[in-house]
Amino acid sequence: MKGVRQFSQLTPNQEGKLGSKLQQPYSKFGSSTAESGITHQGNKYSWLQWFYNLSISHKQLVGLLLSQIISILGLVGIGAYLIISGGRSQLQSQAKSELAVSQLSYNLKLDQMGFGFRGQSDNAAIIAASKAYAAGKPLEPVLRKQIKQILSNEITTRNIEYATLVGTDLRIIANANQDRTGEKFNPKNLVSEVLTTHQQLKTSEIVSWAELAQESPPLPNDFRGQDALIRYTVTPVIYSPTQEVLAILVSGDIVNGKPQMVQQTIDTLNGGWSAVYLHPSPKEFTLATAAQSTNDHQSGKSEESSPTKYLFNVALPDISLLKATIAAKGQPVIRRITIEEQSYTAAAKTLSNFAGEPVAVLVRGTPETGVNQLLKNKLQLQLVVSFLALAANGALVMLLGKAITKPLKQLKLRAQEFSASNPQVRAEVWARDEIGQLAHSFNHMAQRIVCAMEQLENSVQEQSSLN
Repeated sequence: MKGVRQFSQLTPNQEGKLGSKLQQPYSKFGSSTAESGITHQGNKYSWLQWFYNLSISHKQLVGLLLSQIISILGLVGIGAYLIISGGRSQLQSQAKSELAVSQLSYNLKLDQMGFGFRGQSDNAAIIAASKAYAAGKPLEPVLRKQIKQILSNEITTRNIEYATLVGTDLRIIANANQDRTGEKFNPKNLVSEVLTTHQQLKTSEIVSWAELAQESPPLPNDFRGQDALIRYTVTPVIYSPTQEVLAILVSGDIVNGKPQMVQQTIDTLNGGWSAVYLHPSPKEFTLATAAQSTNDHQSGKSEESSPTKYLFNVALPDISLLKATIAAKGQPVIRRITIEEQSYTAAAKTLSNFAGEPVAVLVRGTPETGVNQLLKNKLQLQLVVSFLALAANGALVMLLGKAITKPLKQLKLRAQEFSASNPQVRAEVWARDEIGQLAHSFNHMAQRIVCAMEQLENSVQEQSSLN
């Protein structure tokens, strides 16, 4: 264009006129050279200069991705905390429930013994022997043999150690084990209590080895020289016509060395660890019986393909849980424990004797394997969802960056072409947003400059023709 070719040959006076023409309509857009200059002096955020120097698209990408990462990590962290705390709370509730089942299993034997000996208290032979003894008459050999057979059958049938008929004078009329006829027998004053109340009594007591040696009941091979926890039932033999107490039937089941009770709990609850501890003195705890399931289905394998097996007499690694249970005074205590490399949420509760003193601690360990696997699956799912959300956000950020930066880059190129003496170039208006308005303003400015240049060229030509 002719005006463009002559633009570089303008005199200083002509350049001033062109500047005044351009400045007037665009004074609201202009700024001084000092204001528009780029400077890095005194930047108090110089540690962020690397960020400031990034392109707009990279600023958007970094900023939006960081905000999304922080948001997602926050949500994942809170979600993981809620999932884990919820799982732990569920385990604690489950452990308490399973402890209640263990206590029911422990008391079930007492109830069975109580029911059986209540029936025997109505046995005609038992009543006849009791009446004869109360009247001071010696028992006939046939009757004595019959009574001993009845008591022996109870021991065999119920798998217990004590079955004794005691007179109102607290002396043994007959017993199932070594003959102790005539010996005084009033364990923990329980017989005296029933003689007073005329009511059946069921309780747990600790019995010394000396008493066990006197009775000489059948004991486990490895049980020698130690006190025993015994479940007692004490049942009055009442003569119906007069409601007189003629004698007392005492049954006793030794807990020590008998894993059947805890094993039954494990079978009922499909695994775990259960134990009973004696508490003979304030600082002493002795393992009475314990069993731990090694069932493979707790590690995710099929129960059908791996029958239940047990480890017996597996003790706690320390007695802190037992001490805390005694201090809790009858309230259940929850702790996390590890036994044989297996993690459990354990619940423990005291067992009291007739006097209300703690004589034993019942402990139930609920395996954490299943809940831990469930928590792991939930956390993995949460991480996958978070990753997908982050990837989707990244794609949206890139799309948004392209929608913003592409028009800006195009406008930048058009401005560079225009400044390189190509006044016919125009920016493409992509949309009606701020960038589109900026492109429209650029096109308008370029048109005004071209018009001003043409007017100036015409003025120069007119002046030249006059000269």
